[in-house]
Amino acid sequence: MKVTALLSTFNNEKYINQTIDSVLSQSYEDFEFIIVNDGSTDATKELIQQYKDDRIRLINLPDNVGIARALNMGIQYCQGKYVIKIDGDDIQHPDRFYHQIKFMEENPELSLSKCKFEYFPDNKEIENSLRFANLIRYNQFHKNFPSDSQEISKWIKLYCCIVHSAMIIKTDVLKRYMYRDFVVGEDYDLFLRLDQEGHLMGHLEECLLRVRVSDRSITANFSADFFNIIGYQIKQPALEKFKQNQNIYIWGTGNYGRELINLLESKDWKIDGFIDSFIKEDTKLNDKPIINPEMLRNQNQIKIIIASSTGFFEIIDFLENIGYVSGEDFTMIR
Repeated sequence: MKVTALLSTFNNEKYINQTIDSVLSQSYEDFEFIIVNDGSTDATKELIQQYKDDRIRLINLPDNVGIARALNMGIQYCQGKYVIKIDGDDIQHPDRFYHQIKFMEENPELSLSKCKFEYFPDNKEIENSLRFANLIRYNQFHKNFPSDSQEISKWIKLYCCIVHSAMIIKTDVLKRYMYRDFVVGEDYDLFLRLDQEGHLMGHLEECLLRVRVSDRSITANFSADFFNIIGYQIKQPALEKFKQNQNIYIWGTGNYGRELINLLESKDWKIDGFIDSFIKEDTKLNDKPIINPEMLRNQNQIKIIIASSTGFFEIIDFLENIGYVSGEDFTMIR
């Protein structure tokens, strides 16, 4: 049974050989490998062309069009039953294809599934950085956490709990939905649309992917405010519905919360206050009161937007324990 490995890449000469080698050395050999060279100006194209493996199909775009459009170009050529997403600087476990295909065949009700992954640093400086430590402590845990379709459906509405390059998806489903043209977040937008239309997404416990953390990672080059804007665009239908609530508070008074209120008020939201466990009484932010979370007990008149990148699991546990319902009483932008 043929499957498709799909990669779009741009100016990736430093890592592209390692990635391609990890694909071509898979124990499951019946696949096609579609590589979209998204207008690279370095030696990426020439390095790919050195491979003489018949499974590789290289599509060279004359200009850089971005991840979503490049992937959509490649999707048109996918002929396998499933598409396995590849990133240009990640490394695949030799049995990744075998295990993910087997999992999908054993669970035909699934449209998509993910495997576990682990981050690894590109160099010593990154290995010793706070950014890498936070990725391991928070992102790796949170994205590996949801372990069945029900949990994934719950959490995907709040944050992107699926690593794009850990994905295997039915080709006919991917061709039906394609990617919308976001600079970043095109994967999260796809997952949300699939969830909204009832597609089941599963989880494979094996760790089959190593995700490189480098200075050139796309997410390292944008501001938090930019991610708020993109997150709002992706979740806009649900957020516009949530906006109709009265008495909306932002949980978080750090940079995330401060930037978020500016975005929301620019879109005519009425924010009534903030929530923070560590603020003294009578403190205000943007002339709005800051309350302690304990004030939320025994009532759910206050609706909440969570603005915490690292503590949102604990916040959600607290809210659910006092009777708050995700989507109705609280939500997240990104």
